[in-house]
Amino acid sequence: MLPFLFLLAACGCRNDSTQYWQTEEAWYTNTTAPNDSFIDVFYIASTDVIQSFESDGNETYSATLTPEEKSAIKVELDYVSSHFYPDSVNLFAPYYHQYTMNSIYLPQQQFDSVAAKVAVEVCEAFDYYMENYNGGRRFIIAGFSQGGQMTIALLKHMTEEQYARMVAAYSIGYDISAADLQCPYIKPAQSATDIGVTISFNTVSDPSNMWSFVQNDAAVCINPVNWSCTSEPAAFTYSGMELSAVLDSANNVIVVKGFQEEPLPFTAPWPEGNLHHYDLLFYAPMIRQNTLQRSK
Repeated sequence: MLPFLFLLAACGCRNDSTQYWQTEEAWYTNTTAPNDSFIDVFYIASTDVIQSFESDGNETYSATLTPEEKSAIKVELDYVSSHFYPDSVNLFAPYYHQYTMNSIYLPQQQFDSVAAKVAVEVCEAFDYYMENYNGGRRFIIAGFSQGGQMTIALLKHMTEEQYARMVAAYSIGYDISAADLQCPYIKPAQSATDIGVTISFNTVSDPSNMWSFVQNDAAVCINPVNWSCTSEPAAFTYSGMELSAVLDSANNVIVVKGFQEEPLPFTAPWPEGNLHHYDLLFYAPMIRQNTLQRSK
């Protein structure tokens, strides 16, 4: 995880470089004419690019957004659009130069530098969206994994006027640390209906399977099935399986029991038994409903 002050400094400087964000190719959206009676969702994709190369053949640790890379990112955005926000929201998602999966194996200082540049770009995209697409509407920020990390960065970058219109921020599959809570705009959710809050959770089959990259610094957590911060079990169904989700308050993670894990189409960097990949898949119906519930 990037240190609090590092990310705050990285996103604190506003950049007037908006040429890329002025192009249609820079954005995924579900609308050409936003509906002012709908709430906006600014969604930040996860790490969909495994590795990327410059034109000279050298590996780069930020996506170059080739057609193939954008296609990989679009798979996630299509899923989010259809399963999380199929109607009643104006969805905007930037095609940003995300750090690649290979970058997380870099030495910490080098990775921090790569991730900080990504955070600056996401902040620029958000500012462009606010100034050119938002139109004064209330909005939600949401992101998964790397996108969850960038959601935290945006909250540290946000102005008071912007925060006043934010319904909630969903940092899915990424933790909120005690240091993050120093930011006045990062207020952990306590229920299904509180406003101006940040929702954060990570899923494991057992706390011994936690992935340090996104889970070890968690200071808060909320159960996305029953929207409780207690250890009360919550039953839900996924792919025909009857599952149970329990908040482990000692580690601030969600422990899901009863799941028969499916083979992943890639080599995962997280420990066996960690359910990071399912933080989107498990809870899509709950998050969709909660988005509409909070935005009433």
